[in-house]
Amino acid sequence: IGFDYIRLYSGEVVVEGVLRDHHRHWIIEFNRRLGLCFVFNAELWDILDGLTVLHNRSWDKVLIRTDSVEVVQVIQVVFSRSSNSAFIRRI
Repeated sequence: IGFDYIRLYSGEVVVEGVLRDHHRHWIIEFNRRLGLCFVFNAELWDILDGLTVLHNRSWDKVLIRTDSVEVVQVIQVVFSRSSNSAFIRRI
């Protein structure tokens, strides 16, 4: 999943993502209007939406790029132990 964007439109958050193959060729673009939310949650939605698109297309090897250390840490915690958040477990 590459080149993800979080934009604000009139106070609402919109997550936009672009999926690329290992040659960095464009596969598909997606977006989701989240309304009012924290940027941290928008980053998580962006990853979940990208993974869902890839799963539906039967892709099984994925590299996720994000500039959010907090998001990476939360996802890593889920792999090392169970999380109380169903949203994080879903990712």
